[in-house]
Amino acid sequence: MKKHTAIWLAILLLLCAAASSCGLSADEPSEKVGVARLVTTEYPVQISRTPHVTGSYAPEISVIQTREELIRYVSVYEKCYDFLDETEEMFYDVVSMYKEDYFTAKALVICVIHSPNATMRYKSEGIGRNGDEYNLRIRVSAPTSSAGEETDWHLFLEVPDSSPFLRDSAVITARYVEERGY
Repeated sequence: MKKHTAIWLAILLLLCAAASSCGLSADEPSEKVGVARLVTTEYPVQISRTPHVTGSYAPEISVIQTREELIRYVSVYEKCYDFLDETEEMFYDVVSMYKEDYFTAKALVICVIHSPNATMRYKSEGIGRNGDEYNLRIRVSAPTSSAGEETDWHLFLEVPDSSPFLRDSAVITARYVEERGY
């Protein structure tokens, strides 16, 4: 009888210890938990539809810190994408907003999204640190029907020069969060 009481007492103590530690420390990060718990900083964003025409694809993420880098980006990819597409805000209209004085205190993070369907919509939810890397979190709104042509989108995130991923020269990866049936 004393053995059973001692065992029950030990179990009760273990349960109390486990219950008292709940909420005091975060779960170990895992890929799934890390993305779900990603704390992001939102930045103003511009978006332009830019169907791919021919040639090279632009990198998924590009960090542009000077007007010269932006001009170089446009000159490299202007034959590869339809920057004159007027379905949404035109690419050249967006790019022309970023003059030399813009880059004195800010930078651009350009994300190129290859969309399997032109009716899909994308919204930036910001950039956050996830362990040792930075993630650009993008919410994808998919229609209930998926008929449509493929297209590409350029997202321009306006970030301050003080952003940690700029100082660290960190790699930024895109993480997509799907939302169905709009």
